[in-house]
Amino acid sequence: MQVITGFLIVLTAAFEVQATLWDIFPGQSIQEAADQAADGDTILLHDGQYTETVVFDGRRLTIGSEFLLDRDTSHIGSTVIMPDYSRPDTASCFVYMYQAVPGHRLVGLSLTGGFGTQTGPSGPAGGAVHVFRSRVSLEHVRITSCYADFGGGVWVNGAGRMDACAEIRDCLFESCEASFFGGAFYAVDCSTRLYRCQLHSNTANGSAGAAILMDSFVEIVETDIISCWGGDAGGVQYLGCWGIISDCHFELNSSGVHGFTDLMFIESDAPIIRCTFTRNGEATNSVLLSRGRFPLRFLGNVLVGNSATETTTGTLILSNGARGDVAYCLFQDNVNISGGALYVTHPSTPRIHHCAFAQNASLDSQYAANVLTNGTPFTLDSNIFEGCTGSSVGYVPSAPATIDARYNYWGDPTGPYHPTLNPEGRGDTLLQDCVLFYPWLTDPPDTTMPSDFSERSRPEISTTWRLAGVYPNPFNNTVRIIIAGFTRSDFRLTLHNLLGQEVDVIHAGALTGGELSYTASPTLSTGVYFLRASSRDNVETRKVVFMK
Repeated sequence: MQVITGFLIVLTAAFEVQATLWDIFPGQSIQEAADQAADGDTILLHDGQYTETVVFDGRRLTIGSEFLLDRDTSHIGSTVIMPDYSRPDTASCFVYMYQAVPGHRLVGLSLTGGFGTQTGPSGPAGGAVHVFRSRVSLEHVRITSCYADFGGGVWVNGAGRMDACAEIRDCLFESCEASFFGGAFYAVDCSTRLYRCQLHSNTANGSAGAAILMDSFVEIVETDIISCWGGDAGGVQYLGCWGIISDCHFELNSSGVHGFTDLMFIESDAPIIRCTFTRNGEATNSVLLSRGRFPLRFLGNVLVGNSATETTTGTLILSNGARGDVAYCLFQDNVNISGGALYVTHPSTPRIHHCAFAQNASLDSQYAANVLTNGTPFTLDSNIFEGCTGSSVGYVPSAPATIDARYNYWGDPTGPYHPTLNPEGRGDTLLQDCVLFYPWLTDPPDTTMPSDFSERSRPEISTTWRLAGVYPNPFNNTVRIIIAGFTRSDFRLTLHNLLGQEVDVIHAGALTGGELSYTASPTLSTGVYFLRASSRDNVETRKVVFMK
């Protein structure tokens, strides 16, 4: 083991860091170096294979291949880590537990053959990387052929305290498997960012072949989800989360008979922008947007060449009270057993506008190929409908509802063909009288998403943080405050009396989730107070009772 003390220049950083560089070669121990290293040190792994499970004890370390020094990607595939399997309950490659301080990094490595680490009764989790109440970043890491009950590749859990954080950049997850949920990735009660990642050929026997994300702040950006399989969802399950999903590519994913191949988005607050959903690998639905607590922002997405032709129908399904905007999207060449390239179920009330529907088809001519409703009225405007097979827009015959489809372009200036209301129309066909189509547009509208639309939509995310909990309440000395997500420099957490006067500043500045502790001043009087958390884009308050 060679130790070099001095300036280490890490090319991904914008500054030089005074640290110790530990040179490790195959046959030497990564764990031994990690145990001896100081906070902020870097452990440099030279090309070769390493067989051990590394468990961290609190120091912030960077562990990486020679890619750190020269950016040569050949080092990534040549620096391979497998767990040693010496402890049956600890078979991940890396284990982070209670490492709440940011600064833990894995860079330019290949992790393979992991079987997860067990920290509770539910089974092993995190085949390659196990993160419990810790903050870790992975950059240019390849995770392949790993397995666990939860999170075949990576598992991140904040255990209700929101003090876990994982930033995953330029990583590959391939051929990972979960017995239950999250073939490649599993995250709950944390902050997670997936940037420019590739999730290929991962599976989950329960659900979410690619990733399951729950009760967390989650950004998924410029990420490919391809050829993944899961029982309920082949690709991603986004459940009770907030953040953003943008510029992602979903292709050839598949699910169980009644599942969704690409995305299940339920009770979440995040715009879905400029994503592509194409060629789903099974004859089931592609995307589900469900429940209406938060308005939808499904903007500028492309759904092309999908099919749901066996037991269920619909390419994009809006259900259980979904509301908000589906806009600037393209629906093309989608085939469904009973119609519905876009299928709306009761009691959802979306607005569908500035979309283009082209060459979609229903195998059953009773059902509308482009837009289908099951008992719920809603509005369509400024859309283009052309070239569909059979009826274009309509309702399920057993659940009629009025669809306001005025001010759309139907493929021809003469409007849609309707056998009694517009028999001279040469556009797409309408067969039901409850579809209001007059007046129509005689020229196609511009369905291109405005260049500033997505830029406006991102600040509209309710916030990047939330005040998740305050306990105990009442308190008699110290109160613990849980912040979910991350804050920026303009964040302040203050204590106010009933007159609104500020009596103390608990925290000011950037914060990456976690728990703050406030001890009352000896001069603070018994009574009712308000915690006020504020930033430029959000303000939240909680009433607290202080009892001496």
